[in-house]
Amino acid sequence: MAATGTGSGIDGLIAQLDLHFGAGCPLQLPDGVREFLVKVGPWVTLVVLIISVPAMLAALGIGSILAPFLGPRVTGFGVTWLLGVVQTGITAIALPGLFRRHYSSWRLLFLGQGVGILGNLLSGAILGSLVGAVVGLFLLFQLRPKYVH
Repeated sequence: MAATGTGSGIDGLIAQLDLHFGAGCPLQLPDGVREFLVKVGPWVTLVVLIISVPAMLAALGIGSILAPFLGPRVTGFGVTWLLGVVQTGITAIALPGLFRRHYSSWRLLFLGQGVGILGNLLSGAILGSLVGAVVGLFLLFQLRPKYVH
């Protein structure tokens, strides 16, 4: 699908970002690297998901213990934690389709990336959010042609 930069909603956003990170980007990953990332990526994602669930539960427990001492700051922690859970859930839902290279799963990863960026911004990690967004969106849009519609 060629990006035209027109449209509204999520399709318009995807088309606009494709002009900067995908087809319109002057830096392109070689096809062999793309193919490798599409083959190995779902397995890496599976391992990260398995590791992240206990870590999130531990963070919830520590946050609950520290809540009386943190006062109003605990709200920010709760929102950031909740967005992390949402991002992890979206990624888990996308995982089966990533193995089959479904475009709908790529779109879920795109949505999860957006939730992750929002979570980083709300936690105050502006620079980290910016760097993570650029790297994440670049990789996501470079791999986009490998997922069928």
